[in-house]
Amino acid sequence: MSNSIFQGLTRLLLLAWILLPSLSTAQNGELFANETLPIEISAERTVSIAFPSTIKSVDRGSSDLLVEKARGTENVLLVKWARKGAQPTSLIVVTGDGAVHSFETIYQDSPGSISLRMVRPSGQLMPNFIAQIDATLDERMVEETMHLAEMAQPNLDKRDSNGDFLLDLQGLFVQGPVMLIKLSLSNQSPIDYDIESLRLFISDKKQVKRTASQREEIVLIRSAPSISKVSASEEKTLIIAFPKLTLPNSKRLHVELTEKGGARHVQIQLKSRHLYKVQSL
Repeated sequence: MSNSIFQGLTRLLLLAWILLPSLSTAQNGELFANETLPIEISAERTVSIAFPSTIKSVDRGSSDLLVEKARGTENVLLVKWARKGAQPTSLIVVTGDGAVHSFETIYQDSPGSISLRMVRPSGQLMPNFIAQIDATLDERMVEETMHLAEMAQPNLDKRDSNGDFLLDLQGLFVQGPVMLIKLSLSNQSPIDYDIESLRLFISDKKQVKRTASQREEIVLIRSAPSISKVSASEEKTLIIAFPKLTLPNSKRLHVELTEKGGARHVQIQLKSRHLYKVQSL
């Protein structure tokens, strides 16, 4: 072995001897593993995850996992599989408060919930969040209430149309902590209507321009049935459930349906007086 190589190896060994104690300290004292949370995702139903801070970046483990921010929001992520039976993969979300949220996405035809929110446990100082479904809601009660809303007679008539596609709000109902809206989706055109998103949000009555700060997104508890398309000359009924609310006179509740790859977007606005017409189930 030449003298220069020997001297180089000696320097490397010396450097390792100096650094190893500090590396060991960092491993023992500063490095920790975030809990990976399992979530059920479907190819037919979009799952929303509401974070307590703005979403800064998203990393998917597979291109089969489709993700996007809910339009008009900075903290709600919409997740869906591109195909049925997809293999589990990772989803990592970094938020503006410095938190790193790690999920394992598991395929499920009918997820236990399509509305999740991230909460900080009581007394927790570190940004360590957990996925939690609203514990006050009973899944069976929600399903039964949605069925009652589907069978109920119309008690409201608010509509919007665009290009022979009609969105008709036929009913507004309440049961305990859950409010429900009954929608009729009617496509009288020869072109199928592919649904991109269905959103509920609250905005100011006098809105100068459409910005995220002026909108309060409402995360749906559930929608049924699962609808991704309204075919030509077809009509479908959709029930959406969300946390009960009331509105001051200065606010409006919006129901917005957007077309994927198209321009036939429709939107219905409800005032505070419309919410007083809500019917108990």
